[in-house]
Parts: sequence; C-alpha cells; structure tokens
Amino acid sequence: MFTSNRNEITSLYGVDADGDGVEDDDIANAWFIGEPVLVEFGLESDGIWQEGDDIPSPFEPGDAKFKDINGNGEFEGDNDRTVVGQREPKFIWGLGNTLNYKNFSFSFFVTGQHGFIREFRQLDPSLGGSNFPGRAVNMLDEGDGWWTPENRSNTRPRLNYNNALGQQFYADRDFVRLQDVSLSYTFNDAVLDKLKLSNLKVFLSGRNLVTLTDWPGWDPENGDNNFNAFPAARTYMIGRFIGAVSMGSLNNKVKKYLTMVAFSLLSFAFIYLITSIKNDGNAFYFEALSLKDVALFLVFLTLNFLAFLVGQGKPARLLSVFAAAIIVLLIAMEAKSR
Repeated sequence: MFTSNRNEITSLYGVDADGDGVEDDDIANAWFIGEPVLVEFGLESDGIWQEGDDIPSPFEPGDAKFKDINGNGEFEGDNDRTVVGQREPKFIWGLGNTLNYKNFSFSFFVTGQHGFIREFRQLDPSLGGSNFPGRAVNMLDEGDGWWTPENRSNTRPRLNYNNALGQQFYADRDFVRLQDVSLSYTFNDAVLDKLKLSNLKVFLSGRNLVTLTDWPGWDPENGDNNFNAFPAARTYMIGRFIGAVSMGSLNNKVKKYLTMVAFSLLSFAFIYLITSIKNDGNAFYFEALSLKDVALFLVFLTLNFLAFLVGQGKPARLLSVFAAAIIVLLIAMEAKSR
C-alpha cells in the first residue's frame, strides 16, 4: 500500500487588498494560496544563538534563532513568519505479508507516514508563563539537552529563555511502526483426532510493538502534544482457536449429553424471556439478567443432567418436566419480587 497525499489551495476570496496584483492569503486561518490546506505558519527555526555570534538585540546566547524571511536584516516576530510545513503526511505506506512453514504461520504489518510536522509546545521552556515557569523542563528531557554555556545545544534553548516573540517550536512527525505481528501454530490431524476436535490453533500476537520516530511526544500519528495525552497502546495477546467438536467421532451418549445442554440453554432462554418481560406504560423491556437467574439456570442444567443419567423413557421425561416446572416457578417468583 502506498498513498501520496497532495492538496493545494488555488484561490480563496478573490481579494487583493494590498494591490500587489496577487490574491491575498487568509493568514488568520493559515490558508495560503499555493500551499496545502493544513499547514503550520510561524517562525522557522535556524538553531540557537551561540556565544561568539553577532547577536542582535534583544537576544542572548542560548535564545532560539529563526530565519530572516523578509531579508531586511532584522528579526521580527510578525514579518518573518512563513509556512514552515504541513500537518498532514505527504506519504502513507504499509507493507504486510504472511509466511507459512509446515504448521507455523507468521504475519506482520509495517506502516509509515512521512513529510509532516506539528508544533510541540513542550519544547518551549517558557511554557506555563509566570504561574508555572519552566513547566516543560520537568516533562521533557531528550535530544542534546537544554542550552548551557557548557552544553551548547543547537536545537534546545536555555532554560530561562522567555520567548518574547512567541516563537513556535516544531517537531518532525515522520515515523515507521511495526503495527501488527503474529505467530501461530496449527495442530495436525493426529492431535485433533485424539482431542476430538476439528481445529486447534494457538497464537501469540502483538500490536504497536516498535515505533521509529524523532517526534518527542507520545504518538507521532495523532500529533497530540497536550499534557494529558496518551501514547498508542502496546498490546500483547496469547490465545487459541478451538474448532467445533467433530460429532461423527463421538459416541451416542456424548451426543445426547450435548443435545441435553443445548436443550437446557434454549429452554432457559425461552422461560426467562417470558417471565422477565415488563411494560412501563410506554414500551416493553426485559429485566436485566441477575445472579439469581444464573443460579437458577445452573439448577435447571443439573436437573436435566440427572434426567440424562436416568436414561431414556418415562422417568427421564418426568424429571425434565419437573425441572422445567421448578425453574418456571422460581423465576416467576423472583421476577415478581423485583
């Protein structure tokens, strides 16, 4: 699977308010002619101001540096903003296969998304303002660390950077993920015949086991960077599939016992539906199944099992009828008391 995601705004409102002969963009909604619909619009990072650089006022060593987009030699918060990247992936792909060897089966699915970014607010050490100064510092510490005179990072500013121009910090969301993997074993006919089964398979599987990404947040796929966000759950499962019992390989007594169990289930369901139906004046509804109802079913099943042990003929039929009558009476009494 491979998908190329391309979209472009070709026109907006047909307005040229500044008279430059070019249709105006909608900066408030971050819609720009010639760009995709969902983009990040802000100051484009150009590293960190270092000691020894020709640093313009009011910046200091360790402050975030951004590009002079309009080329006037000054670093201005509004005039130097530009489209930094898009929020939707340019490419989405997936690769999967199933490999079989004798009774073993191995399957996997790998997926990836590329070409998109998003603002990641926890990279801003001024996050939280005066109420929670340095809040991001306590929540994120990766990469080459925050800038200090001894640790001259070119990606992370100094801890007391106040971000006066409101620069956004963006992070790459590209990722490759091992989304699904499974290993199973199917037992052969010799084992199935001994167990009186038509099919038996055991398996071990996992989901979201590995994600390769530079995104510093929980999950690059959703790009959520709130403090209360959650990562993509990594899950492991172990289980088995058991096929239907092969009736042809069972003796008559076992067949009759299974028939008795099925009859008990159907009988109990029918009795329960009759005795638990209610009407509140507006509509009919059924009372929820209670623990008492489950206990009554077990009694019903036990009495039918006794009837099965008695065998065929009049005694067995009488015992089954007696079991049904007792259960009807008990359920009716219990339903009336609700």
